[in-house]
Amino acid sequence: MIAIYFSATGNTKHCASRLIAHLGGVCVSIESEACGELLKHHNDVILAYPVYFSDLPRIVRDFLYRNGASFSGKNVFILATMEIFSGDGAGCAARVLKQFGANITGGAHIKMPAFILDVAIFGYSQAKNERIIKEADAKVRRVAEALGANRPPQEGLGALCRIAGFLGQRLWMKIWDKSPFAKRKPSLDPSRCSGCGACVKPCPMQNIKLACKKAQFGDECTLCYRCVNICERRAITILGRAKNLGNSIPADL
Repeated sequence: MIAIYFSATGNTKHCASRLIAHLGGVCVSIESEACGELLKHHNDVILAYPVYFSDLPRIVRDFLYRNGASFSGKNVFILATMEIFSGDGAGCAARVLKQFGANITGGAHIKMPAFILDVAIFGYSQAKNERIIKEADAKVRRVAEALGANRPPQEGLGALCRIAGFLGQRLWMKIWDKSPFAKRKPSLDPSRCSGCGACVKPCPMQNIKLACKKAQFGDECTLCYRCVNICERRAITILGRAKNLGNSIPADL
């Protein structure tokens, strides 16, 4: 068995590695050059990723279409992590994988600490983060037990889940994207940016470069929030405001 995952800030990696530790197998990031080749040699696959606005991260969608043939005929269980609500988070990948002949065995949704640190409502305390992680670990154990008993959960895969995901977030994000307030790429406060380059290499889309000793962003953002969380000077925001970053505590995984 292989667990392949995309993890923006550590949440999904934490869950995927815990699950595969219970079941036995290997765990590898889709950002690894070896991931595509390893995938070819395993028939039982766990696909894990965070859900963004009830949808797949761009980097995950690109990976699935690029490696679609490798999923043909394989048994795939989908593990989706989220902050609040996703509706059909697991279903988003399931619909793509079915196009390539994958057998979707089930899905599970795991609530994890917030990573959108520039939005005030997600400024969780350390105590709350610890409680969320403890509950997530307990659910991962239950999922492992269910898989071991050949009774995989089916979260996020039904028609009602798809309706909930569409009406709950995807529809509103489509409307938002057409508004003059829409913002789906990082913003920089030049007065705070030191030009250290700490945000450049971690970007999974290679979407950040340094120019004139300041970070510059392209149009390939997957909304993973790594750059926001990494920047010690709080110079980068995406959806929220820099003033909220001072009150935010990243989860210690």
